[in-house]
Amino acid sequence: MLLVFVDYVTKFLAFQYLAFESVKVLPFFSLTYACNSGAAFSLFTEFGNLLMWFSIAASILFAYLIYRVPHDRFWLGLAFTGILAGAVGNLIDRAFRGCVIDFLHFYVGDLSFPIFNVADTLITLGAITWLLVHFLHKEEDTVTSDTNESD
Repeated sequence: MLLVFVDYVTKFLAFQYLAFESVKVLPFFSLTYACNSGAAFSLFTEFGNLLMWFSIAASILFAYLIYRVPHDRFWLGLAFTGILAGAVGNLIDRAFRGCVIDFLHFYVGDLSFPIFNVADTLITLGAITWLLVHFLHKEEDTVTSDTNESD
């Protein structure tokens, strides 16, 4: 809930103070308000309602996965939590605004990364963590060796 709250507050502040403006923060970063009716990187703008239903389904799925994560799999639980929080954060925007508020804009000269938000960051970091856990996790050997060998 804390992550969803942080996402909501940052979007609210962007809406209040950046509406249709851009504030340069660093030579490669600005706070730039955008209302994105599509999915990642403004793709699929014509599927607004479908994207909302996808967010609902993803939220239910990841809530279930969090419930099922064993207690000793902290990083996996954290990955699923990030994805869930991001999905819920963007779902709130879609449901109440009809678009997702984006405001984080990175660029280098004329090269520009699409504008995104905290929820997008949570989803991305959650997905990266999930992949790392999947590829780096080594199953513990549950077979114990017999120390009483006979000659």
